[in-house]
Amino acid sequence: MADGSGAVGRADLAAAALRAAGFAFERLADAVERPPALAPPEPEQIPSVLDALREENRQLREALESRSSIERAKGVLMAKHSCTEREAFSILAAAARRQQRKVRIVADELLADLTPVGGVAEP
Repeated sequence: MADGSGAVGRADLAAAALRAAGFAFERLADAVERPPALAPPEPEQIPSVLDALREENRQLREALESRSSIERAKGVLMAKHSCTEREAFSILAAAARRQQRKVRIVADELLADLTPVGGVAEP
């Protein structure tokens, strides 16, 4: 029964629809432009490539550390002022603008003011 009546007919139609969808997906995948493969650098380029990678690594580590400090400082402000995360960031950003400093530095100082001498918080 290929007319779609009965269980066998519905199964045949479903299988045909899946085949058509699979074919359409394959054509779509073929149509998407794939990025070119990266060629290895020439030997004389290796030192500058390594320098660039080291600098990128340093920047990413700094960004990760900054984010951690900012997130913790926001948590402190949220607890202290019963405010939302967005409001806590606004407080940090406003303080940074007033002081003409980076938000990360303001966050670090806020956290440092909370840490007792010796670096161990009391329970």
